[in-house]
Amino acid sequence: MVQNGWLQLPSESLLSLYKNSVRQGPGVIHDMMQWMQTEASRQKKSREGYFGGIILDEMSIKEDLQIVNYKEGTMLYGLTDSDLDVKRMKTLNSDKVYDSLANHVQQYIFNGLTGFRWPFANFPNCQSDPSEIFVTTWKCIHALGEYGFSPIYCCMDGSANNRAFIKMHFTGDPISSKMVAPFYQNPTKQMIFIMDPCHLLKKNTKQCS
Repeated sequence: MVQNGWLQLPSESLLSLYKNSVRQGPGVIHDMMQWMQTEASRQKKSREGYFGGIILDEMSIKEDLQIVNYKEGTMLYGLTDSDLDVKRMKTLNSDKVYDSLANHVQQYIFNGLTGFRWPFANFPNCQSDPSEIFVTTWKCIHALGEYGFSPIYCCMDGSANNRAFIKMHFTGDPISSKMVAPFYQNPTKQMIFIMDPCHLLKKNTKQCS
């Protein structure tokens, strides 16, 4: 397909330039959010294009510890890092401070109503529990708002931890409230919680077979 000119792929050097234009790291990074804001402006997105959803996707990764040298110092990558508030919460629960190698990563993607799609944050963890998902998700939603984006729905697969995370926003059955809950710390706004349709179809297909 490439030889026939049907598919044009960027070179390795161009991909490297894109990757290294912003220093990669866990959490919400200011440079990444600015890049996202600049790209949306460059594409001349309409006002509706800044509205959309936040997609949660946790995937397993291979445990690995890397030392990366920069001009100003050295960084250690590969340990769990799901924000300082999560670390404090775990320290209070376990009564000890510890670090461990990450074997999962929670990725957050903004999916605009007009097609603008941007992965903007990730948190390495050891398969995050509902309280950890709650903290990182609302941190990401708040960050999007600071840079002019307005998430109106939150989409994730139907894992047990994700279902428990959704129930944290409701006093009763989420279905009775049509999966719509007020914003955390701002009840004047509402958030729609959606279970990933592809994941649900796949799960139901396996159960039927």
